[in-house]
Amino acid sequence: LKKTPKIISLVKQWYPGIKLIGFKLLVAVSQEELLAVARESLVKNQADLIVANDLSQISGESHPAFLVKADSITEAATKEDIAQLLYNEVITND
Repeated sequence: LKKTPKIISLVKQWYPGIKLIGFKLLVAVSQEELLAVARESLVKNQADLIVANDLSQISGESHPAFLVKADSITEAATKEDIAQLLYNEVITND
């Protein structure tokens, strides 16, 4: 087996002007660790936004997540909240 590169780390090289949104799902970590890993991914992959959540916190209608940008963090409580925030980010910030 040969290790392949993570595609997300190459996207900005291929398309520098693209709005890059990444996703980070961890399991049973502290909020501080989740946000630290999201920020690390944001920088490493030159992403514009990382949606970070913890699988152990997701149940039923509850789907808490953090939308992490270079200068802000926004919290969401449901899948619908996440979708609306992503929509607003993509549409209003072109």
